Amino acid sequence: ASNGGQFQSRSLVTTELAKRGFKSVIDVAGGPGAEADGAAVRGAGLKYVLLTIDLAGSPGQYDPAKVEPVLKAMTDPANQPVYLHSVNGHRTAMLWMIKRVVVDGWSVEQAGAEAATIGLVNDNPAVPAQWKFAQDYISAHPRK
Repeated sequence: ASNGGQFQSRSLVTTELAKRGFKSVIDVAGGPGAEADGAAVRGAGLKYVLLTIDLAGSPGQYDPAKVEPVLKAMTDPANQPVYLHSVNGHRTAMLWMIKRVVVDGWSVEQAGAEAATIGLVNDNPAVPAQWKFAQDYISAHPRK
């Protein structure tokens, strides 16, 4: 499994994902490019799953109810290996952090270190709120 931001070249990226053995792309950003992203992903022979994690107000405030469907799609064996896709990688890293703790049983410290490595870095005004959302979600949901 892996994660990343916006596709710079849909055909190049999707072809490379297929070459690397990915089976599906889960898009948590949606937006105006989602239809074209989905077509490129499907054109490369991969499954495309659109599960938008929209803001529920100000930056970093997400709807917790939208997280569970993403976690289910991320862990569904039929989707493995999965590539988690968003605009800049922040949301994907936030969701990986949540998955690592709630599903995989990692400590918050381990998952937070990985999240920082894969994109949840403080280069955007929304990032501190995304860290808080992840920690609040983790606190409210016992490990599985």
